[in-house]
Amino acid sequence: IVEKTDDYLFIILHFPVMQNGVIESKEIDFFIGDDYIITLHNSVKTLNNFFSFCKKDGLSTLSYQHGLTSVLLYEIIEKLMLDCYVILDDTADLIDHLEDLIFEQKSKKAVSIILALRQNIINTRKTLQNHKSIIKSIKDIETDDDDVEDIKEFYDKLFTHSERIWDNL
Repeated sequence: IVEKTDDYLFIILHFPVMQNGVIESKEIDFFIGDDYIITLHNSVKTLNNFFSFCKKDGLSTLSYQHGLTSVLLYEIIEKLMLDCYVILDDTADLIDHLEDLIFEQKSKKAVSIILALRQNIINTRKTLQNHKSIIKSIKDIETDDDDVEDIKEFYDKLFTHSERIWDNL
């Protein structure tokens, strides 16, 4: 969901998070104004780590260099999307492990792993299915910033991440 008011932009995004071998969807709500971003979430580790990094070394962030909340939003979403690649890598490793089990004639164990893997892939797809349209909506929102082209390039990168993740799934 992307809603724009005169004072702020409101966005709801969902991201997959691995917990105890199961992919769960975590909702993150964003309120973005000209000089602030507020995130509401239930302890998403990636966000907590990013905000801790900003407290320690915020001067090295793109958002500090550009001085724009739209760039900070980009950085946050990119961190969350990069975590999706980790989930994809873990899934690929599990598929390799499954192949080994099948060749070793351990089909009972393989079947239970296949069922769990299938459910995780379905959960991840459901979680990410709206990302491309939401990112496009954010990118298309009119801005008065001088750095509009830079911002559009950042969001094009997020769109590409979303397409790659979806294609891998």
